[in-house]
Formats: sequence, C-alpha cells, structure tokens
Amino acid sequence: MKITNDRRIDRTKKALREAILALIVEKPISKISITELCNIANINRATFYAHYDTQEELLRSIETEEVDKFINFIKKWIPLHPNADVEYFFTEALKYVYGEREIWKTLLCNNRSPHFSESLSQSIRDLALPFLFAELTDFHFAAQYAAEFISGGFVSITRKALVEDFKGIGEGLSKDGENLNSGLVARLLNVPKKLQ
Repeated sequence: MKITNDRRIDRTKKALREAILALIVEKPISKISITELCNIANINRATFYAHYDTQEELLRSIETEEVDKFINFIKKWIPLHPNADVEYFFTEALKYVYGEREIWKTLLCNNRSPHFSESLSQSIRDLALPFLFAELTDFHFAAQYAAEFISGGFVSITRKALVEDFKGIGEGLSKDGENLNSGLVARLLNVPKKLQ
C-alpha cells in the first residue's frame, strides 16, 4: 500500500510543481493563490496543505531541488576533469543548463523572487571556495572575492544565455547541447574576436 501512496504523493507534487511553474511565468508568486494552484493541479486545498504551508514554500522546494541537482552534477564532474580550465567548466555547466533550460528560464528569468539566483550563487561560492583557498594560499582574502566573481559571473552568463535562447553560443547547437563549442564565454559576453 505504501508504494501506491508514494506514487499518489509523487503525482500530486508533480501536478503542483507544473501548476506553479506555469503560473510564475504569468505573475509574481505573491499574486498566485492556493485556490488557483489547486484548480490548475486538479487537487483540493486540503491536499495542498498536507504537503506545503504556502505557495512560496512550494516554489522554494522546486528552487532548492534544482540548485541541488546542479551542484551534484558539478560535484560529480569536477573529479573527472581535474585539469579543466574555467571556460571548459562554464561550457559544461551551460550544457547542463541547456538540458534544463525550460525550468531554469522560469526560475532564473521569469520568477520575480531572487531566491533561486541567490541560492545558486551561494552554492557555487561554497563549492569554489576550497579550490580557491588551495590556489591562492598567500592571498586567502582574495579567495572570497574570486568566489563571488565566479558565482556572480556564472549566474549572469546563464541568465543571458537563457534570455537569448542560447543564440550566439555556437552555430548548429544541437537539441542536447552537445555542440557548444570553444569561445563560449567570450561570445556570451560579446567580446570582440581580437580580444579572445
């Protein structure tokens, strides 16, 4: 019986997730009512409250899940590419984002709440800091600034790529993001060729 119950819970959470992601594109979270969410998800209010206290809590759970998935991807990727440079890292990270572009665009570009970008930025800072401390042994104070620069840069570049539907990143961008090619960061930042 527990398996059936778990499937029912999964279906309910999936329906709520889809409903709030559809609504957040149209209006801020503060304008989305529980009743509206429940109507779109085809559940009753009691069912909503069995899982979440507020629509903000539902949105935060989605944002947290997406940041955690991304950070787990990066944590698995780093040991496999110990000599990767920053551009290769950004390229691989953006390939991940490209695969998740619909939800990321909703959370990073359409969502009027700063929680997703702040959480993403903080998670990247936390991930980068130990590496930066190891590299900048005589300049630990600079590691904090470098981590801030990397995390803020990644969020900004990602937002730009999402807003522009990954245009200008490379000709022939395939559906799965496999054809992202060199010069990615420079193209996203519109750096002239002679400076690349």
